[in-house]
Amino acid sequence: MPIPVECECGKILNVPDSAAGKKVRCKECGASTRVPSPDDEPEVIEDDYGEPEPPAPSRKVKASSAPAPSGKVRAGAIPAPVGKKKSGKKKAGTPAAETGLPKWVIPAMLGFGLIVGGIGGFFGVRAILAMTSSGPAADAGPVTFAQHVPKDHVFKFDYPEGWEVASGGGQGGVPPWGTATNEDVSIDIRGDSKGAPIADMATLNPGEELPPEESAVAKVHQMQYELKYRFQFDEYEELPGGFYNIPFGEGWLAEFTANGGVLTGKIHGYRLTLVGGVHQINVICTCKEKNWKKNQPVFERVMKSISR
Repeated sequence: MPIPVECECGKILNVPDSAAGKKVRCKECGASTRVPSPDDEPEVIEDDYGEPEPPAPSRKVKASSAPAPSGKVRAGAIPAPVGKKKSGKKKAGTPAAETGLPKWVIPAMLGFGLIVGGIGGFFGVRAILAMTSSGPAADAGPVTFAQHVPKDHVFKFDYPEGWEVASGGGQGGVPPWGTATNEDVSIDIRGDSKGAPIADMATLNPGEELPPEESAVAKVHQMQYELKYRFQFDEYEELPGGFYNIPFGEGWLAEFTANGGVLTGKIHGYRLTLVGGVHQINVICTCKEKNWKKNQPVFERVMKSISR
């Protein structure tokens, strides 16, 4: 049976019984180690023993391709085997080659990530707040109204108390205007001199019976859509309208939806066209789609209050 022999390098060599009393060479370090024997008589042999190695490649190598040993070989010395692999140990003090990205790349990437994350978080919070806001019409309790009378006295209107209200124009060639806003809800009343001549031309034949869509106010309403509102709002869609009589005069009212942008989303509203006098009046009421049912009564209350 094989005899285990420990080399001075720590390698265990398994040698046959026939090698007892002889010296064997270690394949790891090349040192000679004596195999114990009952007669204790060492004998130098030229065979190498140790752990089996993987089979050599099938390709034959010519004897002349092996490099010749340099220098003189001392008698009795065992030459190192040709093709011996070098130890994987590195010499002390030899620095390893630096690999990888430059040192400034990782901090720069972290800084960029923080900036992008901060911007995304800011707009994300704004979008969530915009979607969860219930709007002013969701407040508990009845809505009370007050009347706003602009300085030009072209028109006056009621508005919910607590809303921001403003007005101007009516002089120096500037059409009159008035607004009432509260968070995402907006009511815009604006005069326009372009629609008045068209309304006058449409009423030249007062005795002729015309269908509603051929009436003066309906034509002005359609003209404002073609020239202005289909470009002012994205994805603007308007339902068929109808007559809407208020103290100011005869009007044409239509309901519409549009895209209010990333933060607002879909909007819902009314578009009212009024004719009469020097100026034709356009009324735009808008709010978020989800708050339409709550704000619809407020819009109707304000529109019915518009008077001279």
